[in-house]
Formats: sequence, structure tokens, C-alpha cells
Amino acid sequence: MGSNLQIQQLLRTGIVTNIAKALHLQSFSNANFDWKPYLQLADWLQEQQLIAPTINALEPLLLELFSLESICLAEHNLEQIPSNFGVLSNLKQLDLSYNKLHMIPMSLGMLPKIEQLELQGNQLLALPESIGLLPTLKHLDLSNNQLSILPDSLAQLLHLQHLSIANNQLLEIPTDIAWLSNLKTLHLQGNQITMIPTFIKELQQLEILDLSNNPIPKNALLKVQTLLPTCKIIVGQS
Repeated sequence: MGSNLQIQQLLRTGIVTNIAKALHLQSFSNANFDWKPYLQLADWLQEQQLIAPTINALEPLLLELFSLESICLAEHNLEQIPSNFGVLSNLKQLDLSYNKLHMIPMSLGMLPKIEQLELQGNQLLALPESIGLLPTLKHLDLSNNQLSILPDSLAQLLHLQHLSIANNQLLEIPTDIAWLSNLKTLHLQGNQITMIPTFIKELQQLEILDLSNNPIPKNALLKVQTLLPTCKIIVGQS
């Protein structure tokens, strides 16, 4: 129990939620526990006015950090976010929409309770494979980016219910979507998709499928209605 790595794992998995207990563990460690990544993130969140700037002692700072359940940083002109975002073990909602992000750190895949992730309106070219390590994710918005491919790990988001990849640069519907059997809404409008794969029939929970503003032939659009007879299919060009 005395190593830095063990304490860090306990914090991230939520086993140690009491900061005083974590500090107590630190005092018995063979090596001093490195709180620097946590404090750096806390400083950054203070700069974004998400943690009160008047808090400067270690324990109350960490209490604030680990109690965060929702963060909204939409339209903050951000070009990057800290690489240690994954320490926010209680975070359920994260809104990073409409910034200038080109990439998302791997550590985002270490958020064990995240349910809603808003990444729309950035300049993302790719997503890290770690995005598939978010077992509680229900809502993912990737619209209005520059994505042409998605990571294979997307197939692991088995609780995902709402997915938007609208207005990107997809040439085809990613095959990994077939595994997302709990999807209720899927927005694919505004891409360069030209065909509808038969695996789309696996999404029998789907209520809304938006395929508008894609160069899909009319006969293919008629076919998708037979594959998903209870789903509302949105087509057409604007």
C-alpha cells in the first residue's frame, strides 16, 4: 500500500474517496506521493474559474477536484486541455464543445463515471483509442470536426445511446457502430457517405437515423427503411 502507483490507482478507481485518508496513506509511503499532477490540474481549473481561486491548501483543493461531477468549458477558445484530465474520477459530464482542439489526451479514457461527452465544434482529426474505455458513456457528440475515421475501440461503448458524427469527413459508416446495440439516435448528416452497409440492421433500438446531406443513392435510402422499419430515417439535401 506504500507505493505512489498503488495510491494513485486507489484514487482513480474511487476506492479512496476521502482525501484525508489519501493524505494519511501518503505519510506511510516509502516514497513521498507525488500530488503534482493533481495540483497542476487544480491550478488549471482555477484559471478556468471552475474551482474557486481562493482555495490554495492541499486538502480542500483535492476535495474540490475529486468532487467535480460536471465541467463546462464550451467556447473557451481552448487549443489543448491538460493531459492528466483522467484523475477526475467522479466526472459525469464534460463539455469541451466549440473550442480549437486538434486532439484529445489519452487520459480522457480514464474517466470511470463519464456519461456525457461533448466534443462538437472543434478541429479534431482523430480520437484516441482510449475513448473505448468509457464504460458508462451514454452520449457522445463529435459533430462539426474533421474526422475521417474513428477508432476501433468505439465498439466497446456498449451503453452508448446517442451518437453524433454529423458534419465530418466520413466516407463510410464505421463498422464498429454495429456493436452499439443500445443506440437510440445516430446523426451522420453532412458527411460523404455513399452507401448503407447491411450491418445497420443490428441497431434495432435506433429511433432516429439522420443521413441527410450525404451523396447516398435513392435506392440505398429505400433499403435502409426495410432494414430499420421502426426507425425514423431523415434524408434529403439542404
